[in-house]
Amino acid sequence: MDFADKIKTLAAKFDKIKNHVATEEATKTSMVMPFIQTLGYDIFNSQEVIPECGAAFGEKKDARVDYAISFNEGQDSTILIEVKKAETPLQLKSIDELRKYFAASEAKFAILTNGIQYQFFADLDKKHLIDYSGSNRPPIPIQIGHPIRSKSAGYSGANQASHLSS
Repeated sequence: MDFADKIKTLAAKFDKIKNHVATEEATKTSMVMPFIQTLGYDIFNSQEVIPECGAAFGEKKDARVDYAISFNEGQDSTILIEVKKAETPLQLKSIDELRKYFAASEAKFAILTNGIQYQFFADLDKKHLIDYSGSNRPPIPIQIGHPIRSKSAGYSGANQASHLSS
């Protein structure tokens, strides 16, 4: 099965389960970890996919990003992933949180996700600062499956999202 087929399979699975994914932890387990695995990472190798990775910044010495992916097992993280509940729209507040984690790390890429929508960021303009606010480089949004209808309003990137489903 090629990558596009794997993503379509994930989208179909996500569409079936999304209304039953009630917590952030459930989103991580049932949606984000399968996505990370589909990208080719070993989710069972804690030196490659590091859960609850320390990302201390400012006075928050115990801050942790949900996942960090290291290309050199146990070395500096290359990708940071911050997860929100499946029903939570991706809002500016969450991007600010991710921005702080990113600035405190050596990562080159960051992903903000609710398991369905994935927003990809990089530091192309300035090292350790994700390109977003005031930048000509908005996040790259990708949506896997169909969105959950939420009562919450906020920035979701859904209007811009590349939609990946069958």
